[in-house]
Amino acid sequence: MLTIAVNFRNIAPITPSCIQSVIGAVAQFGQPKDFEFLFIDDASDAGREVAPLLVEARGRVQSRMRIIQFRKHQHYTRGCAYSFSMAQGDLLFVSHDMILTADCIERMRQVAAADPAHGLVRACSNYVDCFPHHVVTPPEMPRNIADVRNFSHLVSEHAGAAFMEDPFLVGDVMLIRRDVLDRVGAMDDRYYGYFGDVDYGLRVQHAGYRLVCAKGAWLFHEGAGFYLNEARVRQVDYEVIHRERMRIVNDAYQLFRQKWNPALPAEYPGSMDGLDIPGLRSLSPLPFPVLQPPPAPLTPAIGRFL
Repeated sequence: MLTIAVNFRNIAPITPSCIQSVIGAVAQFGQPKDFEFLFIDDASDAGREVAPLLVEARGRVQSRMRIIQFRKHQHYTRGCAYSFSMAQGDLLFVSHDMILTADCIERMRQVAAADPAHGLVRACSNYVDCFPHHVVTPPEMPRNIADVRNFSHLVSEHAGAAFMEDPFLVGDVMLIRRDVLDRVGAMDDRYYGYFGDVDYGLRVQHAGYRLVCAKGAWLFHEGAGFYLNEARVRQVDYEVIHRERMRIVNDAYQLFRQKWNPALPAEYPGSMDGLDIPGLRSLSPLPFPVLQPPPAPLTPAIGRFL
């Protein structure tokens, strides 16, 4: 069983394509019982809800689809924590500004199966934070899902099952094996927004697994899609949105620093280069358990299944 999870927040121009691509990618495998969808509407603003699109999509799939609508904005990390805890088998998390393909899924699963130590596998894309060597840019900007599928197939054929190990996790897209979920658990939802993926990747590594990138797995990533859309809707300069975002980043960093090593820089240095990732990977013993329990149960006060 593969659970495909996507957390949505406010409808954006790419949202319908994201939904269509995820459903279409699974349909190409022709095995609906081997897949399930877990879609989350993270308390979208009034008039910008994604939930109606998700409910409509459920009528077009044969696989099981669970839809959650949060009452209050939970942000990336807490949404992931619920997704990780609810997955029935392996988990494929995809950001809501991505267009997924069957070739991408197939190569990620192939790399995950190649070695028991490949606990978490990411894909390449045209936009990847922190890892420019995972950026693969099409010769022309894709015009539609068909263009994305065609280029994804070319990358798959060219790179095959090649992979590269990563020192830390950028969790925009990730395939997590069931044994990893059982051993490491959920993301630490205290982070609220950022650094939940970095924390999770370090815990995966401390559990004895590697973080790897499947070089033959490619999908389209709009990149910072939520923030770009917020700037358009609010009609403000992107720099305003960026400053708001960085305040949230630094708040999350303070929690990360206190949890992992209070000797880290007092303020987020602006990149991962200043965080002594090798030191954090070799830290022993850990001052906390690797296993993170699931978040609070989904109650009517937190959200509901649609």
